[in-house]
Amino acid sequence: MPHGDVGRAVELPDGLLVPITDEELERLPLPTRHMAEVLGFVPGSDIDPISYDRAHYAAPDGPAADRPYVLLTEALAGTGYVGICKIALRQRERLAVLRPRRGVIVLQTLLWLTKCASPETWGPRRPSPTGKWSSPRCSCPNSPASRCSS
Repeated sequence: MPHGDVGRAVELPDGLLVPITDEELERLPLPTRHMAEVLGFVPGSDIDPISYDRAHYAAPDGPAADRPYVLLTEALAGTGYVGICKIALRQRERLAVLRPRRGVIVLQTLLWLTKCASPETWGPRRPSPTGKWSSPRCSCPNSPASRCSS
């Protein structure tokens, strides 16, 4: 089948296929559009700071959310844990961290590890067992091919 004949569709209960365009998919609302979906909690020290991206302050959405917001802020501050959540920014879902800072919650987006440079790529040259100096070697898929042993 030629690639131009492949497309997306929704199958109705009667078996009829209704095609969906890319433009229609872009207009679909994301489930996390106006909220952070908390996936779990981990110690803050488990998150490598190099994976942090942009920070945003998170505020409660109305008076009914004030008390849960304060409780979450105090619980995170008291335990040293951070919340891992999924959010929507610019029509894309992203992973983020909820962490307390001076009595408010900071929502900090995370970079995928594939977007972070490997430290082996930038480290100093080291002597090899043969006494020759060489660049560091790593198996990171992002490192330059000239420095990667894989």
